[in-house]
Amino acid sequence: MFQVITVAVIVSALVLPAIADPGKRINKDENNLAILGYDTVAYFTQSRPVKGSDKFKHVWQDAIWQFSKAEHRDKFIENPEQYAPRYGGFCVMAMARGKGKLYKVEPEEFRIVDGKLFLNYSRKYSEQFDQDPAAAIAKADANWPRLGKAQ
Repeated sequence: MFQVITVAVIVSALVLPAIADPGKRINKDENNLAILGYDTVAYFTQSRPVKGSDKFKHVWQDAIWQFSKAEHRDKFIENPEQYAPRYGGFCVMAMARGKGKLYKVEPEEFRIVDGKLFLNYSRKYSEQFDQDPAAAIAKADANWPRLGKAQ
């Protein structure tokens, strides 16, 4: 009996942080607005950055997420992990470098890889990312647990 409980506790501890990780940073401005107010769902549905509206917003992980339409807001509410950008919306290449500075992003500089949204600080960083996305993602994944901690 004790072993089953222990295994269940260990499995829960490993699975829950991947589902929702409130201890991680989100790229937000001084008004608590995530990813400069851009509609994170639009990257997937319209393949481009679209500015969100104050009319369609949702609070998730202590940040305000704005959307261009109610349908996008509702999709995000239903499954935020599917639509939220990786690394809290910070620059994937800065995360891959792992030097500790988390860069804001340029909304036009985005990539969707394997159904996940990655944002970059600049065109130069996007071009570097394009050279070897798998390697950049692997490095960023390794650095995120340390650099993404909320302060």
